[in-house]
Amino acid sequence: MYSCLETSLTIVVLVLSYSPFVYSLELILKRYYSPIMDIVRVLVLGTILISALAEPYPTSLQRQPIETNTSVRQSEMDANSTPVPGRRGVVETSVGGRSRRQRRNVFQLCRVIRKYTSNSCFDYNNYGCFCGLRSRGSHPVDDVDRCCLEHDHCFTSLRCTLLSFTTYSMKCSGSKCTCTTDSKTTSCRYRSCQCDIKFGECLQAARYNKRHKNFNTLRCH
Repeated sequence: MYSCLETSLTIVVLVLSYSPFVYSLELILKRYYSPIMDIVRVLVLGTILISALAEPYPTSLQRQPIETNTSVRQSEMDANSTPVPGRRGVVETSVGGRSRRQRRNVFQLCRVIRKYTSNSCFDYNNYGCFCGLRSRGSHPVDDVDRCCLEHDHCFTSLRCTLLSFTTYSMKCSGSKCTCTTDSKTTSCRYRSCQCDIKFGECLQAARYNKRHKNFNTLRCH
């Protein structure tokens, strides 16, 4: 038995000492070692990932459902909401003190303001909390500012698109105007005209206060 083992070891030593065999084995290891190790890494990572996903989270780490107080959320929404005139059940919600406003045709609006008040539309830009490009809080500072807020609500209730490019025609006599743009009173052109005319009538009845021009919006609430 000892002689057989000695013979086997001798054969192994002779094979390993054979230089072409050693060289071929070295080339095989250099060529295939890196791809084989990459495959092994992928298999190991995949096994770890599958086991992690299959294992449930401990109870202490599971996300708990968030309890919401419906009455509190509803009261907060009601406090920051203002009814839209002419649309039952529709409200405009002010989020973070700033409400979203519908764009409109400024050139036609300036014409209406001039007809009804003899003032420039620039006189109402940055007036109060809602006139011009501003829209802050939910409480107008005076009647002029309230007119601007109602005008915003009127345009929001139209549910029309591209109103900044919508044109209309009107007929004026003295300081009164009527819409003549469309026979269909449900069209966006006619209703946008009506919103502007109502705004002009509102400004005509309101008292302009110069102290509210360029009003500090930090005071809007």
